Order: sequence, then structure tokens, then C-alpha cells
Amino acid sequence: MYPQKNILEIDKECTKYLKSDIIINENSFTAVLTIKIYETISSKSCYATVLPRNAEEKFGCDAIIIIKIKDELYAGFWEAKLPRLNHDWNKKEKTGYHFEKQLRLQKNYNLCSWEVFYNNGSMNFSETPDSSLCIWRKDIESFQKKHGFKKWDNRWLLQASSLGKNFEKILDEMANRCIPWKKSEESNTIVNDLQISIPIYNMENQKEIHNFMRKNGLVSYIYIEK
Repeated sequence: MYPQKNILEIDKECTKYLKSDIIINENSFTAVLTIKIYETISSKSCYATVLPRNAEEKFGCDAIIIIKIKDELYAGFWEAKLPRLNHDWNKKEKTGYHFEKQLRLQKNYNLCSWEVFYNNGSMNFSETPDSSLCIWRKDIESFQKKHGFKKWDNRWLLQASSLGKNFEKILDEMANRCIPWKKSEESNTIVNDLQISIPIYNMENQKEIHNFMRKNGLVSYIYIEK
């Protein structure tokens, strides 16, 4: 089965667990999603791992997925949120609101990224009623700029939900929305134009991947060859 379809079906299963209170928060959702991807697609062409949350969140993201399409390598990042009715998921901090800070970090590092809103059913996402709602970061930024508000909350998220897609559609669009990363000649890594270096899974470098995740505050790393 096409990896994108696998991941969408896994996301739907996790969403069902979330709605049944078997999964209780965004970190456990991300962990279960990652583990199930590994169990379902596990082969020489797929690797997935999950680590506890690191205190530092360098990229403003929870997870990274690297997809190799022919000879091109694409890196996509996502930040996960679990919005609920009567719940403020975007807390104010000393430097501003938390979600807006994460969006700035993603932009500063020139990441190809999207925001994932896990769906416990209370928000009535019409675009993705039985799965997570995914919105490209650039679409999020354009929506906020157009409407001129300072803080994302449930009201604005529901209005922006028409921009949302499921995981399958997002991953299908990666080759068009993301610029391929360059393979380093010196090491088993890929780099972007800001020289951010990401290790590529090769069955022997799990420790290197874990160190990369801890250093950058990522809880999930997924690598897939198509």
C-alpha cells in the first residue's frame, strides 16, 4: 500500500482512540502515531522512532518526516496541537503567544512545515471529520495576515479549517511544496540552504538520529523511501 494511505489510516485509528479517551494528549498521540507507522511500514525503506520531549524546541516542531522520492530527499516538519472547546491551547508567554512563536521559528529556519490539529471531535472539523486536520504553515500565515489578528484560538482555527487537509494529501503535496534537501558529500546527512543538517537513516545510525532529536527537541523522526 502507498505509504501516504497507510499513514492516513493510522491517523484515523489514532483519532478514534483520542475520541474514546484511550489517547489523552498530543504527546501520546504523536508517540502512538509514530510507533504504528513503524509497525505498519517497517522495512529497509522505512524507519520511525519516538523520544520523550526535550526541554528545547529549536524548530518549533514536534516531528520530522523525510521522504525519498527517486533520488530526491524531502524533509517535512509538523507541530501538533490538540484544540478543545473551552480550552486555551495557545498560552501567552513573555515574548508573545506560544503558537505564534513556533510559527516564527519554523519560518526562521526555512522549514517546509505544516500544523497538525489532532481531532477529538469537539471542534467539528468538517474537512477531516475522522482524522487530524493539517494546514500548511504558509497557508496559516497568509490567513492570519489577511484577517489581522494577533492570537490563534478556536474561533480563528474553525474559520481556517477550510484550508485543512488530511495527512495523505499533505504528504502527496510534499514534492511540490517542499524544496529537495541536498545530500552531503562528507556525511550521511541532508542540508538545506541554511546548512541545517539532518541524519538520514541507514540501519546503523539510530544513535546519531536520537542525538539529533534530543538536540532539537523533536519527539518523532520518520524516514520513508518510495
